[in-house]
Amino acid sequence: MVGGFNHNFRYKDQVFHVQTEDSGNKKSEITTLLYSGGTILARNTTSYADLVRDKLHAEYVELRMKDQHKQMLRELKDGHYDDRISELLAAEEKQEKQPEKQPEKQPEKQPEKQPEKQPEKQPEKQPESVKKTKAKAVAKKPMALDDLIVAYLTAGR
Repeated sequence: MVGGFNHNFRYKDQVFHVQTEDSGNKKSEITTLLYSGGTILARNTTSYADLVRDKLHAEYVELRMKDQHKQMLRELKDGHYDDRISELLAAEEKQEKQPEKQPEKQPEKQPEKQPEKQPEKQPEKQPESVKKTKAKAVAKKPMALDDLIVAYLTAGR
């Protein structure tokens, strides 16, 4: 299998790329592509299945690849692809002239109304005598765990 050939070719103030490659014995095809930028302008694929059994097929395949590659270069130089090139250039110019589409403006979201804050409830003030009595009661008598937790949670109120 022969690797391939690549050439950049200047034509009408534009650079074109011609690439020819061998697909290998399984497919037995030679493909030549003509590119402008990343766009394929032309493709030529030929089979060499008739050469696969020949002992010198590698040399013959390489000769066919060179001929096919040169043919594509000659066709480009002779103006064979001028119509396709003109179409491509016109499409590129049209695309450049179109203004970029601006994303549609989304209406601004209004902030959601927050519920009005209620003033925090102040704990009721207890007379000092009640506070001392509760503290003494808690300290003096043993309590069940649940009662102790309830007393602790309600002591500050």
